[in-house]
Amino acid sequence: MITNPQVGTVDNPRRKINVGERSLGWFPTILLGYCRTSTADQNPDHQIDVLLRNCVDRDNIHVEAASGAKASRPKLDLVMQLRRQGDTLKVTRLDRLSRSLLHLVPLGAEPRERGIGLHVIEQGIDTSTMEGRAMFRMLSVLAELAGRWSDLFLVRLKQINPKVETA
Repeated sequence: MITNPQVGTVDNPRRKINVGERSLGWFPTILLGYCRTSTADQNPDHQIDVLLRNCVDRDNIHVEAASGAKASRPKLDLVMQLRRQGDTLKVTRLDRLSRSLLHLVPLGAEPRERGIGLHVIEQGIDTSTMEGRAMFRMLSVLAELAGRWSDLFLVRLKQINPKVETA
């Protein structure tokens, strides 16, 4: 009956919807994608391609150019508001979601309590499983360490050469 698994009838929980349909009282499951680049000069096409290959509809992919160290980002805030029970947020890598452990832990814990999934595609993390939740916690710590090492490197570089500009 359904030829395309992304778009279909009421019995297909992964069909594309818009937020307005939620107000009608029918709550289908949707896949939301989030892409982040650190600067506007960087290209998010690889992230978008990965999300599309993982059944996220193009209209449900939210792209943003912002630092991963910032806790508040407009597109991420929008995605967090759009999520409902049964939905899944998909990102390519954990560091695209955030580089701060203090920010990552609530992003992984709060959705689980509300029945919302988090799928980190390239790192194989799916918080709907016990193993995925454990891996999410371990990689959250590593993501924060990577951010701190990067900050330390920039400070040291600036000390060696004061002409170096840092963002």
